[in-house]
Amino acid sequence: AKYDEFNKVLSTIKLELPDTSFSTSGLEVAISELECADLSIEDLAIDHSPVSSTMQQMTINVDGVAVTCTFKFDYKWSFFSGSGLGSGVLGRSSTASLDIDFLSTDFGQEPPEVVDMSRCETQVKIDGLSFSNAGLMSGVANMMEDGLRGKIEGELNEVICDELRGWGEQMFLDLLSMLSSGTEGYLVSVENEPLFMEAEGSSEEYINLQKVQ
Repeated sequence: AKYDEFNKVLSTIKLELPDTSFSTSGLEVAISELECADLSIEDLAIDHSPVSSTMQQMTINVDGVAVTCTFKFDYKWSFFSGSGLGSGVLGRSSTASLDIDFLSTDFGQEPPEVVDMSRCETQVKIDGLSFSNAGLMSGVANMMEDGLRGKIEGELNEVICDELRGWGEQMFLDLLSMLSSGTEGYLVSVENEPLFMEAEGSSEEYINLQKVQ
């Protein structure tokens, strides 16, 4: 598939989310051991904008951020209480949008010196939740599901961007190299060209920040 190589890298990421809790209509729920893995994307689009002689910006819009989350839950409602395991799956309805800034003292003379993610927005949506506790009453399960969706989606929106901010510039360059099959015009074969940033793994392959439309 188009992004198999990139998804192999994403699949190694494990997101560990903090313990959290919520209450609704007398139901109290505590969530712990919340982890999300098997991260992948389905499709993306890239736009490029020269901002000034010292800055160029690349916007990456992602559709279909897929990930599987698992967690432990404890609940109390009226005279009832219990615990169990749950899982949630994100799919096609989840999206992300990033702005990556390439900075140079002068793009007319020098290649980019700094790569920075200046904006990160995610809109994750859980497509399905399941619980392993066989004794969970349907009414309690329905109330818990609504609350869990909001909590997990909110935590993921923060953690995904935090993870990306920690990548560093080399990871973003590797990302663009791996996405070359879907970004024709970004990678070209040139030598000693100051307007291009060298791509990882090849002395002849460069990321073209000037000709991309």
